[in-house]
Amino acid sequence: MKRCLLTCFMTLCANALGIVGPYPATAQNDLQTPPPRIIRFASIYDVVPGIGVEDSRLAIEMIIRTTMQRQSDPFKVQLDFITEIEIAAERINNGGYHFLVLSGIDYFLLRPHYPMSPLVVVSKHEQPTEALFLVARRGESLETLGRKPESALIIGRGRVGANALIWLDTILWQAGLQDSQRHFSQIRNATKASRIVLPVFFGKADACIINASTFKLMADINPQIGKKLTIIERSEKLVALLLCATPLAKQQDIAALNSEARMAMSDEYTRAALTIIQMESVFPIKPEYLAATKTLLDRHQSLRAQRKTHTTKPVKALSE
Repeated sequence: MKRCLLTCFMTLCANALGIVGPYPATAQNDLQTPPPRIIRFASIYDVVPGIGVEDSRLAIEMIIRTTMQRQSDPFKVQLDFITEIEIAAERINNGGYHFLVLSGIDYFLLRPHYPMSPLVVVSKHEQPTEALFLVARRGESLETLGRKPESALIIGRGRVGANALIWLDTILWQAGLQDSQRHFSQIRNATKASRIVLPVFFGKADACIINASTFKLMADINPQIGKKLTIIERSEKLVALLLCATPLAKQQDIAALNSEARMAMSDEYTRAALTIIQMESVFPIKPEYLAATKTLLDRHQSLRAQRKTHTTKPVKALSE
């Protein structure tokens, strides 16, 4: 189901922008009909785990063909996936994109290299922001985990996991400890929530990072999880997923997307799509939504600059 996340997100965009599919033959043959303008989207490919490029592209095309037209001028969408965050700034600068899909942390990482304006937040629950939990078995702490000769941490795959480590490194440095790659002897990646949490529950891993709503849901379903596991650290409430506009975006398109976000939760089609992918809410951006995310990244960069050495030992990264 999570493979449909960008599909759902782009559904909101398609609804707002009135993206149309192939033209009827009469329109195609009419020399007076102007060609459709192209609206270019880029997404950091692994901002949410479990999304395949071709699956996402096919699903988006299917949605486009059935989307209600909300604007008079015809246009089509081109969607690109940027596979590596290290080259994202260059790709965005050279790509001529109108809209970007990325995480809250990546927004602040890339903003110094390319101007963009956040428009819409998509959330897994009824609030626009959510905390991350560092979870371990009862009796453990940051210090005891770091003293183990062999210790395993499980995080999400892709940018979800990478951004979680930015938070974890920050709290480790604040506690006077080494970064996550030195604190744990092994860092593993997993896509499904069950494969992140349950290995800790069964003693196959020592700790994991999971979003608050998912952990609470799993503990509600299986109360033993709440009894055997404990939350060692919790982050401030962060923004997980953003849709941003670049300076190339037309004001009419930005206005349409903002309008769509305000109407999204009253739209039956949008609510159904969100339910399918276990997402719950869509919010037009407010500056306060991003405040904690910016504070986290500022603190991380400040602490990193203060460290005497930036070398890290190699970590054996495994995927489940």
